[in-house]
Formats: sequence, C-alpha cells, structure tokens
Amino acid sequence: MSGFDIKSDFAELIRHWDALQEILGNEAYCAVKDESVSGWDCGEHAGHIVLTYNVIAGGIQSNLADPDQNKDKPHAEFMPDVFDGGKIPRGAGKAPDYIAPKGYTREEFLAMLGTVRETWADFESRMGELDECTGKFPHFAFGHLTSAQWVRFVTMHTLHHLYIIRDILAACSPEENGFGSALHV
Repeated sequence: MSGFDIKSDFAELIRHWDALQEILGNEAYCAVKDESVSGWDCGEHAGHIVLTYNVIAGGIQSNLADPDQNKDKPHAEFMPDVFDGGKIPRGAGKAPDYIAPKGYTREEFLAMLGTVRETWADFESRMGELDECTGKFPHFAFGHLTSAQWVRFVTMHTLHHLYIIRDILAACSPEENGFGSALHV
C-alpha cells in the first residue's frame, strides 16, 4: 500500500544499528569533527539518528492506535520525488530543536539506542500493519506521512547522517587515526 518496499527499508535500518552502536560505543569516534563537513561531531550525528528513531516511533505508535488520524492530510508536493529517489539532499533542512543532539551524553544515546532497537524490532514484526495503516503524522518539511512513509523517511535519514559521519571520518585522515572501520555504507 505504501508504494515503497517496507521490508527492504527495515532491512536497511537494522543493518545500520551496529554502526551506530560502534560509533556511540567509542568515545574517540564520537569526538571526531570536521567543520568543513558539518558543525556536528560524529557522536552528535549518531545521537541525532537515535533521537529521530525515538520521535518517529511515538508517531507510528499513535498512528497504529488511531489509524484514521489525519488520514486526509496531504504530504508536501516534492515528497514523492525525494522518497522515490531514496536520498535526502544535504543542506536541504535543519533539524528541529527537539531532535538536536545537544545536552545528551554518549551513554544516554547508547541506552536510547537499546530501547529504540527493541521498539523498531517490534515494528518490523508488524510491518504489514504499518504498511496498511492510513493514519498520518506531520514532518516539518515533507508534510503528513503514513507509518510506512515514516519507515522510508527514517531509512533515508539514517543513511543521510551515516554518510556525513563517513565523510567526517574520511576528512580526518582515517588511516592515520584508526577511524573508518565502523562505516561501510
């Protein structure tokens, strides 16, 4: 029903949890920053991914609890092109303050990641229900999205930030610093 392959999107998400675990589990990875690539360090990007998973999970749970909520609300006109392309353009948007990674410790992000993994594993076991759910909740730029569309978004969003982390690590001479093994995206 979603128009996307929700099973592939879940497989992609799960594939990247270990990279997030490795980044957040290593203080050295978290501290790497290159202003020419991003104003956030690698730990902040990884933490932002975890915060985003958490917020979206709440919206998906709300959709499943009330499958008719906002079902007639539109998405942004450009949303299908971006989602079909599978890639969020760099610099196209700024994260809302409520999912900015400031004020959290690496340990807090690691604990959140454990909870997020459990929540999203439950969603994966209910992917047929998510794919059929017509309830929607809003994204600040893409408009109102169904649960399946949110799964697609979080997959693209995760890759978007993992690519930025990869580029930060590459800009900091990974072979000299021992960085780079975490990300094979």
